[in-house]
Order: sequence, then structure tokens, then C-alpha cells
Amino acid sequence: MALIPGAICGPKALMKELMGLSLGPVMILGPTMNPREAFELSARLPHLGLRVKKQCNRAMKLALRIKKLDPSLTVIYPGLEDHPQHKLLDSMRNKGYGYGGILCIDMKTAEKANVLLDKLQNRYHFGFVAVSLGYYENLMSASGSSTSSEMDPETMKRLGITPGLIRFSIGYLGTLDQKWKQFKDAYKESKIRGMSVDTKYVELCRGINGLDKIILREVRGCSAEVYLYGAHVTSWKNEHGEELLFVSSKAIFKPPKAIRGGIPICFPQFSNLGSLESHGFARTSSSKAFIDLILKHSEEDVKIWPHRYEFRLRITLGPGGDLMLTSRIRNTNTDGKSFTFTFAYHTYFHVTDISEVRVEGVETLDYLDNLKNRERFTEQGDAIIFESEVDKVYLSTPTKIAILDHERKRTFELRKDGLPDAVVWNPWDKKAKTIPDLGDDEYKHMLCVEAACVEKPITLKPGEEWRGRQELSAVPSSYCSGQLDPQRVFMSEKFGFA
Repeated sequence: MALIPGAICGPKALMKELMGLSLGPVMILGPTMNPREAFELSARLPHLGLRVKKQCNRAMKLALRIKKLDPSLTVIYPGLEDHPQHKLLDSMRNKGYGYGGILCIDMKTAEKANVLLDKLQNRYHFGFVAVSLGYYENLMSASGSSTSSEMDPETMKRLGITPGLIRFSIGYLGTLDQKWKQFKDAYKESKIRGMSVDTKYVELCRGINGLDKIILREVRGCSAEVYLYGAHVTSWKNEHGEELLFVSSKAIFKPPKAIRGGIPICFPQFSNLGSLESHGFARTSSSKAFIDLILKHSEEDVKIWPHRYEFRLRITLGPGGDLMLTSRIRNTNTDGKSFTFTFAYHTYFHVTDISEVRVEGVETLDYLDNLKNRERFTEQGDAIIFESEVDKVYLSTPTKIAILDHERKRTFELRKDGLPDAVVWNPWDKKAKTIPDLGDDEYKHMLCVEAACVEKPITLKPGEEWRGRQELSAVPSSYCSGQLDPQRVFMSEKFGFA
């Protein structure tokens, strides 16, 4: 900060020119202060060092939290070790004063930057959009479309000013946790907007125990609900508001417990077929992104499964209310090692009465019976009916399976790709009583039919990617799987990943 005292004498025309806010020295040197403002400023100067320390400390903590929130986001702050001038500034700075109060993030496009700025200022009150560089409140601006907009593209590129660059001048008003919550909520909501989705069909809100969830709505009134914890679909309703998925009334919506019901994701291990906890850890992890959910390895993951990966899950509520899940898993190991995994969409269907339900499409197929130490048998009946506990893995199944709820006169159609097996499970009465987060009689109203890859695990070399898909629909009829439209294709095929 520099204070330039003095007096200027001259005609009124000169005074007017010098005092103009858009032209003349005042734009560069700052306006002339009246005596009161000068006195108040001088009274605050002795505390400037304390405020700068707090500003630097907060900027450092915010930079670290933002990097952890979304590792794919470019965060520019000289206090971060990956900053090209970190060591230089570290050698020059006064110890204890940090690395400054200015940090930047790159949202890639001007549209995404402006969406985030709007959320930060107008919805979550994180700070003010302004080109100034010092205030007790956070200030922020998109440099590429404001202060640097008159530069030619070549100069902007040379200076690292991208269209999506947002510059923050960090203030010290409010607590760090308050400001972090405002930023985090605004960023999450802006990511939904960034998907070019009409926000009246997508809502980010709080669910049970304060967990983040997304509600997807379709124009006819169908809906789906997805908890970011575990990328877990917990609700799927038709246009009449009828729930099509089962979630236990005793489900525990609290980490690290998995949610009982809906569609848990089993990765990198199905059931206890390996050394990890049953069904792996994906269903108890937090995803970072929304409609397209992204799960990457954490340090905790690597300790129990020593591989690096990227798991992308797209959840789409299509025209007519079909629910589509598409998973992409990529091996991102840098040590040249392959990895092997099994996978399942652990779907819980809501049925009226399990004794009035049958599953068609797996008749005459071989299966592994989990109730008999995974011995291999061949299905003899023309359909699966339920009179006792069932826990089977059907092998080399067709791409279409039907679940008929006779009492409701409803048929669930399950279509799948990249998932050759199908798991069918109902715990029945005795087993249900041993499951803490399942009501004693709730087995009557649930059935798990899971698109899976169990018998032959998937192996990926570094850089390779696997894709698996599941599409669910519910129709008000009771025809068998053999009558399902063979020409129907996955609606999710037309949705490409960003």
C-alpha cells in the first residue's frame, strides 16, 4: 500500500479531469480522501499486519480445501507446492505471513465461471463480484471477461489468463467454516448448472442426516433420488408417485454404513469374493461430482486395495421415466500394474408380495448357489418363484430380464450390457431377522435382481477402461421376458460423457 499526500492547484476543468473515475490519475492512484476517511484509515493501519496474517492463513486453508473438494480443478495459489513459484516466494516472504491473499481457480469456460460467481454472490453470499483487491469481505472476478478483457488472445494465453479463470481476494469476515460451506455448496450447485441441464429437473438438497442428495425429475412427473454418499440411488418413482425401489425403514443413512436398499454399487468386489469388505468400498464412498458422479481413489482406498482408478457413473432419468445407470472404470495406475475386479448394480425392487413375484429370462441357465457354498446347478423351472430364501448368481444371462409383480400387475424390465451375470436374492424370514437394518417382515416387499459381473472378473491394464450399463423400466402389464421388445436399445446410448 502506498499513500501519496499532496495538493493540486488549477482550474476546475483540470480538477474534474483528475477526479474522473474512468480517466486520469485517479483511476490508477485512487481517489482523494476527505479528512475523516484519512483519519479512519490512519487509525486502522497499526492493525494491518494482523489482518494480512489472517487473510493469508485463510487463503491457504481455502486453497487446500478446494483442491481436495475437486482434484480435477486447477487451483492457483503460491502457497501450494505445485505452484511454479512456490519455492521462490517461500524464500522471499516474511515467516508467519503466509503466501498472500489472492488465489485463483480455472473453471475452463467463461459460462461456468459466471455461473459459479452468480451462485457465490447472490445465493450463498460468499463475497462480492468486484475487481478490487482488498476488503474485509471476499472479492472475486472473472479476469478474462473483466479487467483483462481488452488484451489480445495471445497476450492472455501468455499470462495464463483463461476464459474460466476466477480471481479471489480473500477477506476475513465470518468464520472459515462458514465461508467454506458457502463456497462448497455454491460449487456443487454450479457443477449441476455446468452440465447444461434445465435446473427445474435437477435439485441439489440435503437428505437424511444432512447427506447431500440429488433429485432428478422427468416432465411427466417421474423422479429419481441419488445420494452422493456411495453414488447411491435411493428412490425411483413413476408418474403416479409410486415407489419402484425398496429401501428399508431401518436403513442407516450415516457413514461408514452402507444404505440398505435402492441401488448400491458393488465395486471393486461383489459380495465376499475377495479380501475386501462385502461388496467393496464404492457404496460407502463420497462422489465428487453430480449427474455424472466421479469417484477416484483416496489414500484410504489405496491402503486396502493398492490400485489407482477413476470410476464415472452417469445416472439418467429418461423420457417415460426409465432409469439408466452407466459405469465407466479406468485403470489410472502409474506403476504399470493391472487390476482385477468384480461388479454389480445391487438393485432392490419394491414388490407388493414376494410370494406373488416371478423372475423370467434366466430359466435353463447355470447358476452358483450361495446357500450351498457356491455349487454350480442348472435352473430347472420355467421361471424363478419365491417360497424360501434365494441367493443365486445366474451365469451368462441374456441382456433382458423381467420381474413380474402379479398382485400389482406391473413388470419391471431390466436391460444390461457388459454385465454377463445376474444375482437374485431375497433373505426370507429367518435371515431377515438377523439383518439389523432390515425390518423383520420387509423381505415380503423387496427383491434384489442385480446386473453383475461375478464369475469371470474384469482385468484392466493401465489406461484401459471398462463400461457396464443397466436400464430399468416399469410397465403396467404382466407379459413375460420373451415378449420384451428385442429391438429396444439403451436410451442411455445417446448420452455421451463430458
